[in-house]
Amino acid sequence: MQESQIKSKITGALREFVELDLRRSYLVIGGMILVGIIVNIFVTKGWTVWPFIGAASVLVVISEAAQRNGQGVPPLQVYGFFFGAVAVWIIIVLVLSVLNPFIVLAATGALGFYAAKGGITEYQRRAKIDALRKAGRCIHCGELYDPKSEICENCGDEANPEDTRLARVAAVARQNRNPAKARAALNQPPAGASAKQKEQALLARARQSRPGRKK
Repeated sequence: MQESQIKSKITGALREFVELDLRRSYLVIGGMILVGIIVNIFVTKGWTVWPFIGAASVLVVISEAAQRNGQGVPPLQVYGFFFGAVAVWIIIVLVLSVLNPFIVLAATGALGFYAAKGGITEYQRRAKIDALRKAGRCIHCGELYDPKSEICENCGDEANPEDTRLARVAAVARQNRNPAKARAALNQPPAGASAKQKEQALLARARQSRPGRKK
């Protein structure tokens, strides 16, 4: 085999590999191997990086397979969230270790105060809405509304969204629960009986259309 043929075959194989089989994980793994070689050469005991590169390569391949097939959670997302949460926690701990403990206590007390204030405000809002609903008033404007109508005539909004939503769900459930229709679907007559009934109906209609005999 000539040298030119060998080069053309190698070039064609590489081109086909790049067009059809090259994946992003291969490039990432190649980059990690290059970094591992540099670390191994210039850093003392740099060979210890290779187990981490191997584990990271496995995660990259599995993550890409999960994304490509649409099944499972990509491991890179899981580990990224985990290590991101750990990094945020470490930063918070470092910041708190530098600050004065009294400042930390004051900040914690302020956060607790605003959290409690928000909870009380929400509780009062829910209590007010419940009182308006029991009184038959619109939860938006507080005016009386027609219970048969979903919209308040005064403000134009849904007077009682929660009851309206429950009524809609109950209506859908009632529509789907039709025993007569289900019984008719289960007790379908055979095809021959249906054809016979149609034939009898046509004969009866023909008899009725004829003039009757006088007795």
